[in-house]
Amino acid sequence: MPSYSVTVATGNQWFAGTDDYIYLTLVGSAGTSERHLLDKPFYNDFERGAIDTYDVTVTEDLGEIQLIKIEKRKYWFPDDWYLKYITVKTPVGDYLEFPCYRWITDEKEVVLRDGRAKLFEDEKTQILKHHRRKELEERQKLYRWAEWHPGFPLNIDAKSHKELPRNIQFDSEKGVDFILNYTKAMENLYINRFMHMFQSSWSDFADFEKIFVKISNTISEYVMQHWQEDFMFGYQFLNGCNPVLIKKCIELPKKFPVTTEMVEYSLERNLTLEQEIK
Repeated sequence: MPSYSVTVATGNQWFAGTDDYIYLTLVGSAGTSERHLLDKPFYNDFERGAIDTYDVTVTEDLGEIQLIKIEKRKYWFPDDWYLKYITVKTPVGDYLEFPCYRWITDEKEVVLRDGRAKLFEDEKTQILKHHRRKELEERQKLYRWAEWHPGFPLNIDAKSHKELPRNIQFDSEKGVDFILNYTKAMENLYINRFMHMFQSSWSDFADFEKIFVKISNTISEYVMQHWQEDFMFGYQFLNGCNPVLIKKCIELPKKFPVTTEMVEYSLERNLTLEQEIK
């Protein structure tokens, strides 16, 4: 009987592991497997940061694996689980990775497709197209827009951080980091320095560093080192407060100062700048 090797990666966040029962179903082009309990005897499965491998045996070949279904069932108390990804090795030796990178908090079935980037129209089967439609509908219900004030960009429909969906909240480690950094900053501040710093605008990052002397944060340090570079500028726009304001540009704006000759060494396909932007 065909056997599939399934590798499950649990996140490294605090409380990412779970003691709940985890079930997996493989959905292929030629059939669907039975619901399998992922469990090893005398072994603590799905611990924080763990990568666990299981053999899933089926009665017949399933064809090309298109989707996998994950179900979490309560063992004792509700126990959330952060699933990073699942890798499936087929009987012929092919590997497929199904990214998840989300918290699984209830007993609802979670359906994952493989991580290959595809447009909707490139999906070949109806089951994958149906899954894409359903996924979009669920996200539209989960991530709702609200109008803060007429004329201003819309914001997500939540009054506080706790009302946000679990997967876009700051994790526990980040919350503790906020508190510790705030405490350290307050310890470093003298009243006179505080007043002096805020009587005038900060002129550079050196002023910032005078306050946050003892705070070590690799992300903020990285941003300070690269904030003037193009890739960081683009990253801030894509991940900033108003990413919905970014629009696709299919033609060069009028009076655009950059010409093909100026960037010809960066154009790798022997096309003009006008052709590339389309």
